Parts: sequence; structure tokens; C-alpha cells
Amino acid sequence: RGGGGVASGGVLHGLAKLRGVRPRTALLAARPWSFPASVAPVLLGASLAFKLDDVFSPLCLCLATGCAVAVHAAGNLVNTYADYARGVDGRVSSDKTLVQGALSPPQVRALITAAYATGALLGLPLIPLSRAPAGVLVGLLLAGAGSSYAYTAGPALKYRALGDALIMATFGPLLVSFSYVSQVGAASWTALRASIPLALQSGAILHANN
Repeated sequence: RGGGGVASGGVLHGLAKLRGVRPRTALLAARPWSFPASVAPVLLGASLAFKLDDVFSPLCLCLATGCAVAVHAAGNLVNTYADYARGVDGRVSSDKTLVQGALSPPQVRALITAAYATGALLGLPLIPLSRAPAGVLVGLLLAGAGSSYAYTAGPALKYRALGDALIMATFGPLLVSFSYVSQVGAASWTALRASIPLALQSGAILHANN
């Protein structure tokens, strides 16, 4: 079979590891209490689109919000997995998902796959629905997914003293712009300026957590 069949088969095989995982356990592992940090900039972007350009699509807002939350959940799970693999998380850590055995590493990997897949399923319909050029919207979607991964995996910017800058850029300018562009079809300097307080708030959340 073709490469696409192999890839989809691999995804389905990975998701099979979620059998027996309780929904509550999976939800807590994704840290839902952190989701307002991704919902707020999406709401701000849509509000600015309505105020500045008199444009508002409830469907685009719902898809953008769901996509942002799903990718945020994936990033949280990547952080859980990477910190555990590096030996950072222990009995005194706030994240005990893997430390206490609530989930196994393969199950967390399966949840990561499920979260990114959900983000893609919610984000891709935005391309034909939005006024934005497809390339711009895809670029913003990939930037968000890349940011959620690069924080603790890949280049692991969190461990290079660049994690705070990445999070502030993501939960401020990137998400506000993603939401605004999905509504209006083009970026706005006003939207970027309005995202600064949310970027600073995200930085404050990180410092409080640390």
C-alpha cells in the first residue's frame, strides 16, 4: 500500500494504546486549567475583527478556538512526556501523570497524536471557510503546532532559556493573529499591538508556575 496508508495505519495503531484510558485521566493529563490561555487570544482576535472590520464568523471562531485548544493540549502532553524522559519530573513535580503511573509513556504519546489530529481536523476546514489565503492560514497553523512541540521536544527551547519567549510569542501575537486573520483574511498591526498584554500575561503564568 502507499505511504498514506502506512502513515494512517501507524496513527491508528498508536491510538489503539488509548483503550482502557479513562476520559477523566486523559483530560487531566492535558491540563485543562491552562486552556483559558489559548482561548483568550482567539476571542480577542475575533473581537478585533468585528470591531475594526465589521467581520465575524461564528463558525470560524469555533473552529479556531477548538484548534487552538487541541494544539495547546498536545503541547502540554509533549511537555509531560519530554520532562519525564529527561528525568526532570519526580515526586516533587507538579505534573505527576507519568511519575505516578496514571498513564504510561506509550499512552501519553497516543494522546499527543490524538490531540494534534484533532487540531488538524478542526483547523483544515478553516482554509475554505476563511477569507485568508490558504498559504497564510496553513503557515499560522504549522507555526502553532511547531511552537507546541519545540517548547520541550525537538530544539527543546524550554531548556535553552528561550521557552518563555516562545510561549509569549505564541499565546500573544501568534494566536491573536491566527484568529484575526481567519476572520478578516489579512493581518493587522492593531491586532498585534493588542496582543501584547496577553503575551505578558502568559509570561506571568509561566513565572507563577516556576
